Amino acid sequence: MAQVLQIFIDDSGSSPNDKYFVLGGLAASANQWLLFSEEWKSALSQPPGISYFKTSEANAMRGEFGHGWNRRLIDQKVDELAQIATRYAQYCVHSVIRWSDYVKFFGDFKKHYQGEQFKEWANPYFLCMYALAACLTRYSKKNHIDPIWKIVVDEHGSIGRIANDVFAAIREPAIHQALGGIPSFDDDRKVLPLQAADLYAWHLHDFCVRNGLKDRDPHIKRALFGIPEIGIFFQDETLLEIRAKLFEAAALMSSTE
Repeated sequence: MAQVLQIFIDDSGSSPNDKYFVLGGLAASANQWLLFSEEWKSALSQPPGISYFKTSEANAMRGEFGHGWNRRLIDQKVDELAQIATRYAQYCVHSVIRWSDYVKFFGDFKKHYQGEQFKEWANPYFLCMYALAACLTRYSKKNHIDPIWKIVVDEHGSIGRIANDVFAAIREPAIHQALGGIPSFDDDRKVLPLQAADLYAWHLHDFCVRNGLKDRDPHIKRALFGIPEIGIFFQDETLLEIRAKLFEAAALMSSTE
């Protein structure tokens, strides 16, 4: 029986004013996530305790980190949580695109396909999820492993609709089989592995924007980036290939209506 690996995913850089859009997260077995959650929850409760973790709040010293915290304590807490994530995550996964490249290669999609079923296709989240699904399947085949990747994403905005649209667009049976169905959705304030996904996605985005480890927390990034990775940083050749596939899928869906 194939092992089921749960991938918890978050996004960072969702504004067109950002330089990069990042879809990133962590994968592990259900048992690993159970052990992770026990340790993560304990770390959150240590004084001055917080009820949930969000990296943007830690960085800006607001929200859960708005009272009773200083920069030193926050950095210690983030480092502690990053170490917990690295102990239990089996893979880090990501899909990263420059916003300028997204506009260049996919900015004209709406001109060609304006139907309701394509509403979310002209969206970098859609593109990155589509590519990540294919990337996970290729990784499994290349490394002769046979997991079922179960994706869980944060339940905010239009992500649910986008994820469903991705799976409608994917025509390769092997990808559907490897993913074991459409992603599920949950609340990142309650589901602790989603908070670890937020930690990874935020630091990967920060790394891309800063073009390296030249910041105040390189040790945190080194820890997170030391997890075995499955991912893609989009280059022109790949973008052209995916563009062709998406336009082909859209044309096929339009012709069968």
